[in-house]
Amino acid sequence: MTQPELSVVVPCFNEEATIAMVASAVLAECRERRWQLIVVDDGSTDRSVDRLQPLLAPDWQLIRHGRNRGYGAAVKSGIRAADGAWVVTFDADGQHHIADLARLWRRARAEKADLVVGSRQGMPEASACRKFAKAVIRKFAGLVVPGNPVYDINSGMRLCRREAALAKLDDCPNGMSFCDIMVLLFVRDGGKVLEEPIQIRPRQGGTSSASLLTALETLYEIANIIKLLKR
Repeated sequence: MTQPELSVVVPCFNEEATIAMVASAVLAECRERRWQLIVVDDGSTDRSVDRLQPLLAPDWQLIRHGRNRGYGAAVKSGIRAADGAWVVTFDADGQHHIADLARLWRRARAEKADLVVGSRQGMPEASACRKFAKAVIRKFAGLVVPGNPVYDINSGMRLCRREAALAKLDDCPNGMSFCDIMVLLFVRDGGKVLEEPIQIRPRQGGTSSASLLTALETLYEIANIIKLLKR
């Protein structure tokens, strides 16, 4: 089997309502384009893994964590297992559109980017609380890492060079704030970071693990970047 150019990592935790649908759609796209699919089940306690069983085949990989370790930990496992020179993350909750994978892929190659973030700017927020939390995070991130060009730093769809991401994994947290920190580390290290507009659907099932506590955790992790900048 030839080495894929792109690996698609789908982190999953308790998404039994959507994971089979999402994995089937991504797998079809990967087979057509000769990309790699990696689903990382982060210790789900529902029937997520059972829903994936009928799809199991030699041409894609299912990684299972024995316990819930966090969103960031799931993405890290996927990146480390990837064979592609590029890696993109794709949420398991049914919000993302398959067509946006190719859009980010084309943008990254055309502009020789190191990271392309799928931007939801302009899309309606789930709640006023979440909108406020994101605004605070963006403001704080701009103070800590001046010149950050990314509006949607916690987007779940991000395409990056795998080697560059691997070098940053140890500095990234295992929780939901992984998204924000990874983007800021790319900016800090002088990478070419771009945003590409994407569309999202309402969550198709389950409940989001993001909360006000997540926002506070993210602010704490971003503050730790100050220490990284002094290395």
